[in-house]
Amino acid sequence: MSSFEFPSIYNFPPFFTKQPNNSVWKSQLQQWTTLVLDYCKHYRIWRLSTTGTPIVEDTTGVPTDSLFTNSKIDRHLKPEVCQEIIASLVDQGRAQWIDKTAQKSILVLWYSISEWSDLLLNWVDSTGQRGVVLTLYEIQHGNLTLSEEFHSIDETTLAQALELLEKKGKVLMMKENKNVVGVKFI
Repeated sequence: MSSFEFPSIYNFPPFFTKQPNNSVWKSQLQQWTTLVLDYCKHYRIWRLSTTGTPIVEDTTGVPTDSLFTNSKIDRHLKPEVCQEIIASLVDQGRAQWIDKTAQKSILVLWYSISEWSDLLLNWVDSTGQRGVVLTLYEIQHGNLTLSEEFHSIDETTLAQALELLEKKGKVLMMKENKNVVGVKFI
């Protein structure tokens, strides 16, 4: 996997300090939220701690350092600023709290749930999978999805995208003891 190319502002020390002017802070906050989404999309990071550290099972090719720390310029964001950035992502619908009470980590949505469901439908149509029963594993890790953006999609994100498609009458979910074991796109 190629290295992520950080925007030039990432090497500007004041970027790691919350600016006191409200309009400057809003701009800075927007730059941080864009950076978090782009970074997570590039490395396919689905879960992120509020300290900016990726939560991944397989760290192959994924940096394990905090996104909110730039050791090259010896700067890091204060924890409360990190929390504000994460809260902004949640407020914008670009992230969800994994545990709303603890608020220690988020599920990152570089695409909205609606956009993920559209990607799934497009894949189903382009590969002739309509009417075929698929397991969640096939969708997440199957050979047919290797080149798709949803390959290795987080289970929670996939479940929410499928639930949305079910509400729209686009998919039938096969359940066993309330657990989804397969889906059929109709």
